[in-house]
Amino acid sequence: MVGKAVSVIVIAHTRRDFILEAVNSALNQTLRPEMYEVIVVKNFEDSVIDSSLDKLGVRSYFSREQGVGAKICEGLRLTSNPIITFLEYDDAYTAERLETIVQSFTDDDVGYYHNSQIYINERGEVIQIAQRRVTHQGRLKVPSQLKHSAFRSTLSSEAYSNTSSIAVSRELLQRWMEQLGRIKGAPDLFIFLCALLSDKDLVLDQNRLTMQRLHTHNTFTMPELTSNSLEAYLMRQYERSTALLDDLSIMRSLTLDHTYSKDIVRRIAYWKVNQRLFSPPGETQRTELALSEMLSYVLSTRGFEALRRLRNVLLINLPDRVRLFYLRRIIRSK
Repeated sequence: MVGKAVSVIVIAHTRRDFILEAVNSALNQTLRPEMYEVIVVKNFEDSVIDSSLDKLGVRSYFSREQGVGAKICEGLRLTSNPIITFLEYDDAYTAERLETIVQSFTDDDVGYYHNSQIYINERGEVIQIAQRRVTHQGRLKVPSQLKHSAFRSTLSSEAYSNTSSIAVSRELLQRWMEQLGRIKGAPDLFIFLCALLSDKDLVLDQNRLTMQRLHTHNTFTMPELTSNSLEAYLMRQYERSTALLDDLSIMRSLTLDHTYSKDIVRRIAYWKVNQRLFSPPGETQRTELALSEMLSYVLSTRGFEALRRLRNVLLINLPDRVRLFYLRRIIRSK
């Protein structure tokens, strides 16, 4: 196959459980080996992992950066290939993913690609109950001139969710490198916004070409509850909310179309409430939350979800000890 070369940037921060499995999935591809390279950017040194990567012929770069966006930028500086795709340390690719990406980017108008996922557990077993419903068959190309109308109502997570499911042209990302370097928690949404602001087409692929691992160390996964794990979960949700608010502030500063800006504002209200909800007692760094934002948070949805959000707004206005008492009870009852 004739096509553009691909660089796979594997991102690992602190945890190392699945990194070799991730790298091997990126190496065991149907795409010819000379058409792609794998680069690991990690913030730890491990003699066993480093030796294994060396034997596999994979370049490894030690990073002092904590944010995932900064690590992506470091990976970008290590390669000159025109197509960039990503792989979180705990995810994996199916064998045909890179070949599918190259096929999609044979059209020079394409600047962004996203595929669907298979959810797996810590042992690599498929979690059937977690699989998302397919909304269309195969690959859907969204021309640049139709992007605005396609995402008028919302920035659908089906078009960007999971960084390991995204590929993007180097040219598209380079314009936003300074902002990308400050992104900590939502690189997938940020890269998607960059694609919407570009003059490039999007390809949305419903084929499940990424294995996304759900485990107890995901920020969005509920742990098996003990008193210690519950407190750690509360703190993890607070820190996640704070990081996402910082990211959304960066995204809001981009030259956004009014429609996209409205979506970002809605998300900011959501994560402000979440930050307040999970904040530790006596926390003084909470973001200001206006009445209009609380109303937007509740009224932007309906049904049971609207009632759940109304409950959250009531909780965040209680004294800290009372709020956390009821929050712990709610979480334990799930």
